[in-house]
Amino acid sequence: MVIPYKRRKRMHGRSRWTFSKKLKASLDALLGFSIVPIRLISLIGVIVSVVSFVYGSWIIFNAILGRSDVRGFATLVALISFLLGAVIIMLGIIGEYIWRIFDEVNKRPEAVIDEIY
Repeated sequence: MVIPYKRRKRMHGRSRWTFSKKLKASLDALLGFSIVPIRLISLIGVIVSVVSFVYGSWIIFNAILGRSDVRGFATLVALISFLLGAVIIMLGIIGEYIWRIFDEVNKRPEAVIDEIY
């Protein structure tokens, strides 16, 4: 839907919209009406967990074959990154719940009326 208008030239003064205010308004518009950032956080958590699980499996496989360079370091890195991925997934789930609560409390209309005859 397009709302036509004529932009009038500013007669007096300057705009008080600084770059930081414009950036804040655009972030509010992006984050306030979309669940995509929360789902992106969950996806990043899943990716980190899967990659660290594959890396940990590779480390265990190399340890069984006796090809480990520094004992314990790689296992520690794999474990920490897997747990970090799990924490990120949990934060995404908590964010999903908070988004649903916010959406329910906000009471936005389900549909917007295009035209009234």
